[in-house]
Amino acid sequence: IIQYKQINFIKMKKILMTFAVAFVSIAASAQVYVGGSVGIASSKERGGDNVTTYQVLPEIGYNINKDVAIGTIVGWGKGNPVNIEGETRNYLTIAPYARFNVVRTKYVDAFIDGGFGYTHYNHAHAVTSSVDEWSVGLKPGIAVNLNKKVSFVAHVGFAGWKSAKYDGASKDSHVWGVSLDGNNVNFGVYYNF
Repeated sequence: IIQYKQINFIKMKKILMTFAVAFVSIAASAQVYVGGSVGIASSKERGGDNVTTYQVLPEIGYNINKDVAIGTIVGWGKGNPVNIEGETRNYLTIAPYARFNVVRTKYVDAFIDGGFGYTHYNHAHAVTSSVDEWSVGLKPGIAVNLNKKVSFVAHVGFAGWKSAKYDGASKDSHVWGVSLDGNNVNFGVYYNF
């Protein structure tokens, strides 16, 4: 039994070293970026209660060339939809995308992210159900390149399809459309290797 565990540990060590070498070689090619966004807000509801929401959305991407990149956001937070007791829900989200630069200058880039997203909102109490939300669409954005390594990034709006289904429901609710309101603004920072 001890030899079997040692062999598995050695194999795991080799696999981890392979991943570490691959990550370092990709990062050395100056095509990887990491970053994301963090947000917190507090609002007062109709009943007079304060509601605090937050999000932590780390992001990693790879520049295929100067106009195309692929990446993903994996994050968590606390926010909408509000459950039937008026409490916000904790959630986990993942959103892979392909990025296409439509305008590129020395200091400012305009781009469109096309991709899909999945978010799972947990139930807060036993009487409320969880929600699974899917989306497919486009998110326009802008990057301000502060220098060769650091960029300030903003996404504004969403155009596409969204679907939400509560646990136990026989049907989902979905919507097609374009949303460019102030509730769909997201700011972040990237570090380019």
